[in-house]
Amino acid sequence: MVKKIVVVLVLAAAVFAGWHFLSPSEESRVKETFAKMAAALDKDGTETNFDAIGKARRAVALVEPGCTFEAFEKKFALSKSVPDITQQVVAFRVMAANLHVAFEDVAVKFTDKSTAEVACDFFYKGDDFGWSVRDARALDATLRKDPESGRWRFARVRLSSIIEK
Repeated sequence: MVKKIVVVLVLAAAVFAGWHFLSPSEESRVKETFAKMAAALDKDGTETNFDAIGKARRAVALVEPGCTFEAFEKKFALSKSVPDITQQVVAFRVMAANLHVAFEDVAVKFTDKSTAEVACDFFYKGDDFGWSVRDARALDATLRKDPESGRWRFARVRLSSIIEK
């Protein structure tokens, strides 16, 4: 009987240790949110409308309703309605036939268990109407952990100075 209890305790400890050491850290989950956003915003000229709407919905799932966005000395809040936010993301993606977004050197600082302050480099490249646009800016953002799903979502995004390298 004692042998069975010891075996069960060892197995339970092994399962807990495996879960603890193999589950992703909160920092890596925040960084993964940035990678998912970049993938959802990327676009090539052959993308179908169905694909565009699917990517827009994936981007919207990463943003809190009412998220504030600040760039080029202008600040606005996204709608609290998911269809409205989806429409805004689709409109952003329509601006270019080809669009590539990247977040690099992502640094995460947690202010509490459900809020992360993030600083990173933001790179944007787009081509349309014979124009080629490239931009590199510093980006800082606040992400919050959704209490229901446990997913990290953008609550505030600010693009600031141009990066010179």
